[in-house]
Amino acid sequence: MRVQRNLTTIPANSTSVTVSIATVDVDKAFLEMSYNTNLENFQYIPRGVISSPTTVTFTRDASTSSSVTAIAWQVID
Repeated sequence: MRVQRNLTTIPANSTSVTVSIATVDVDKAFLEMSYNTNLENFQYIPRGVISSPTTVTFTRDASTSSSVTAIAWQVID
C-alpha cells in the first residue's frame, strides 16, 4: 500500500484546482480529504475526485473573491 498526501487550496475567484500525483490504478485507489473554509454555504464545500491516473481535481460550485478553501488530502493505493 502507498499513501500520497499533501495540502492544496482552491484560491479566491476560482472553482477548482488540479494537483499532480504519482501514477495510481484509478480502479483501486481512493481519495480522502478534509477542508477548511470560512464560508458556511454549501456551494463552497469542496469535492474531490481522482480525475486520471496522475491527477486529483478538487471543485466547488461557486467562487468568491474573499475566500480560500484549504484542503488536506491523501490518495491511497
